[in-house]
Amino acid sequence: MQRVTVPILFAWLFLPGAVDASPGVPQALILMDRAVADSAEADRLAKVIRIRTAGLYAPAMASDFEAISGVGGSCSPELISDDRLRLLAGIREGADLFYDTTAVHAATRTLDTALNDYFERPCLLAGDLAGLGRVCEGAVLLVRLLLVQDRTVEAGAVARRMGRVFPLEMVESVDAPPDAARFLHEAVLEARSVEAEVLVVVERPDRARRVQLYRDGFPIPGVSPWRIRVSRGPHEWMLRVESGPTLTRRLETSGTDGAIRFDPSLAGSVVTGPAGTLTMAPGWSGDDATGQAAERIADLTDMVVLMVRGSWASDGADGIRVTEVDSSGAAGKDLIRLKPGEEGTMEVLVASEGPLARSVPWPWPWVTGGLSAGFLAAGAYLNWAANKDASAVNRGENRVSSYKKNRTWAIVNYTMAAVGGGTALVLYFLQPGKKSQYVLGAAPVGGGAAMSFSTSF
Repeated sequence: MQRVTVPILFAWLFLPGAVDASPGVPQALILMDRAVADSAEADRLAKVIRIRTAGLYAPAMASDFEAISGVGGSCSPELISDDRLRLLAGIREGADLFYDTTAVHAATRTLDTALNDYFERPCLLAGDLAGLGRVCEGAVLLVRLLLVQDRTVEAGAVARRMGRVFPLEMVESVDAPPDAARFLHEAVLEARSVEAEVLVVVERPDRARRVQLYRDGFPIPGVSPWRIRVSRGPHEWMLRVESGPTLTRRLETSGTDGAIRFDPSLAGSVVTGPAGTLTMAPGWSGDDATGQAAERIADLTDMVVLMVRGSWASDGADGIRVTEVDSSGAAGKDLIRLKPGEEGTMEVLVASEGPLARSVPWPWPWVTGGLSAGFLAAGAYLNWAANKDASAVNRGENRVSSYKKNRTWAIVNYTMAAVGGGTALVLYFLQPGKKSQYVLGAAPVGGGAAMSFSTSF
């Protein structure tokens, strides 16, 4: 076996976010086993995997998974206490500015800032009905102040935003002048004119732990699965698990039904890893745990998961294995195996039956088939010439020698055409399948890496 290596420098330019994929290809997350993520080569492994699979998958980052799954959001109780106090203080300050000093513009700015904080993160007041009531009062006051300043368009936007979140009876329970109350009533009804049903499901629930669902901070009674009608627009859904994680998702509804799936078990077993990957949390390791997590992630996100397991050791028999888990959660065969090579290089072995394997050139059926066709054409011509000579002999012409020669060569060419056709058929069925090849190597060069393409003969 001979190896030919052609180095390509400055491969450090191929950062994970810079790997392009063809439009329409599925997204793929990389999930590393804990042992792989803790190795010194984890960052380089992630980059090489993304480069090597760029034609098959669009690289997805850990932040994409967090946005879809709700894991890693900013609504954990320990993260929101200060922001919650700041939000309620802003509502109180805005009301004081108006009622105590009639500072209309200052009150408007303060209330607008506080309300934006709530609408961006309703989880700040999850389950706090008194706090939600004060926010509703602040929103009604802001609408009144905007109307006083003839800022009707902005007042309508705030009122419709309220209508998507707050119940109509809560809005109408706040004291307001008749004109403002009528304006609010019409805006809320407009916001609720288009509704959709959202199905919320908790995957693999732990019956021993109680869960509580919130929609824009309002608690939703019942148990999974929930079917809830909401108005058109963005809504925040939060799931709190007793003695467990807090998961948050935002869903934009546009009049069509939607669905949200939470999987609390992923929150404790998967964390953000190197180079935008996911990795198993400390204490969660081994092929079984990684495989189960990969299947759940693929099923939850509808993305492909590239599961990375094995050992980065020079004497490791298998090296690092990269296995595809498709969007249905079904695990396939290994796509790639990576091993440390000579002088810091990285050898990448492609699975022979996988989509990354390259077919071995095999033109011989077509070559022999073409030769067979040539022999057949020559035999037909010589046969025609022999028949012409036979007619001439029958008329008394002396062309017996030419007849015999053309007839002999016609038989020879027909025989060669038959042999060639049979050989082409045999060669077609003997065509080798895709071959495992060392196709990529990587070695550190200064601050980056040098890439080398290698093939085996």
